[in-house]
Amino acid sequence: MTLKNTFDTIFEDDYIIVVNKPAGWLSVPDRYDSQKPSVYGTLKLKYPNLLVVHRIDKYTSGLLIFAKEPNTHRALNQMFEEHEVQKVYHAIVQGVPLELEGTIDLPIAKDPSHDGQMKIHPKGKKSISLYKVLEAYKEFSLLEFQIKTGRTHQIRVHAQAINHALAVDKVYGGKESLTILDIKHGKKLNRSLWEEERPLINRQTLHAQSLRFIHPITKEEITLEAAYPKDFNAAINQLRKWQGRA
Repeated sequence: MTLKNTFDTIFEDDYIIVVNKPAGWLSVPDRYDSQKPSVYGTLKLKYPNLLVVHRIDKYTSGLLIFAKEPNTHRALNQMFEEHEVQKVYHAIVQGVPLELEGTIDLPIAKDPSHDGQMKIHPKGKKSISLYKVLEAYKEFSLLEFQIKTGRTHQIRVHAQAINHALAVDKVYGGKESLTILDIKHGKKLNRSLWEEERPLINRQTLHAQSLRFIHPITKEEITLEAAYPKDFNAAINQLRKWQGRA
């Protein structure tokens, strides 16, 4: 996938910087290849004392927080550990859940048979996700996830566990990409076959949409939102057009 040359800053003061991470960018530098683009590596050129607070997956877009000094870093880390930061994600998933909102309370552990992957396991760490259907289409839906715990790949694993894997997520049960042909099912368009087969989105259909927390220094309530990136928006617009909108 083609990467944006930069990313948008959503919020910044003397203590914190929050950016809208594009899909395809690492949150922090790769251990083996420092040349791969990372948000932290890029920001650290301007802010030498920058500290990592949390991460989101490489192919997930959306909000990412960094601290500019140690006291803020310690306070934010504690807030994340104590689940005092409200994290909301939007996801395009396969199918439409029978229950339009609910709680997924399933423990997650590393998958020993697949390096870097996670799975539901009774001896895993407690993992809780709240979901709500925002829009329902014929074969897909747009879900809001609020995660109460911060496990690796939590939403992706939980979505697969309730038989509504992300629309695009080849690791956890989704497609490799989503095209207009996947959505319109034979309905004719005045477009070339190449255009119809070109992916609308070819990375996991997950976006870190909003964050709400009490600023650890100023004590103000901070609510931040990140607009959908172009590919995520394109997929939703085509789903609305060809599969209706509940």
